[in-house]
Amino acid sequence: MVDCCSSFIVRRHFRLTSLSPVSYNRANMTQSEKDRRNSMISTLLVVVIGQVGCLTLAVILASVFGGLWLDNTFGTKPVFTLVLLFAGIPLSVLLMLYVSRKSLARLKEKYETEEKETIA
Repeated sequence: MVDCCSSFIVRRHFRLTSLSPVSYNRANMTQSEKDRRNSMISTLLVVVIGQVGCLTLAVILASVFGGLWLDNTFGTKPVFTLVLLFAGIPLSVLLMLYVSRKSLARLKEKYETEEKETIA
């Protein structure tokens, strides 16, 4: 659900920034183009941070509730909860890296296609 919202925001922002037919060569960029590009990067960072935060929260909540349920089912008080919480930490880091890399790759691809379209 978060991914679809982020792609909507990025698509909307790319549509707004792709209206000018000026090349995105950094040396030839005017101040307004630089501001627009910085705004796009800021928007992307907010989206990525939101996705990472939601994923981390989901992993932690799943670990806690799953561990509590398993502890109640098998009669072991904190064992499964602690094991799942400690297992959730590296899982959360791996998911964070995956989402960040995927979002940046998507941005790079869209930026390159937009650059090709404005040059051509």
